Amino acid sequence: MPGKTELTVTPVTLAGAFLAEVAADVSNGNMFANAGGVFVLARNADGAATHTVTLVTPGKIDGLDIADPAVVVPISGTLLIGPFPTNLFNNLSGAERRLGADQAPGLPAAVGGDRRGAEAASSERRENGA
Repeated sequence: MPGKTELTVTPVTLAGAFLAEVAADVSNGNMFANAGGVFVLARNADGAATHTVTLVTPGKIDGLDIADPAVVVPISGTLLIGPFPTNLFNNLSGAERRLGADQAPGLPAAVGGDRRGAEAASSERRENGA
């Protein structure tokens, strides 16, 4: 099975930020680097149905799985989702955040964050040779 499709974290500043939207990977899911100050923009271009973004929580508390929150994006709606506390949403390597979308081909998503979140994303890509 192919890996998750990475979403690039765009730094958001007082000058604004252009968030380049990409289609959600409904087969493999998506991931992004997370330092805590990151948000996901989810846009539902479907004029007939709602769609769901699942926020994967890889951790456990007292041996029990943490439930994965599911966010419903309304018909023709746009939501800004986040921030993602690192202690709940990051994987064991410490910086990766995963999400999945239901069978909504082309559900666009973009990731933006404060300077801390964007710098962490850039640093992680350098460490992984990307």
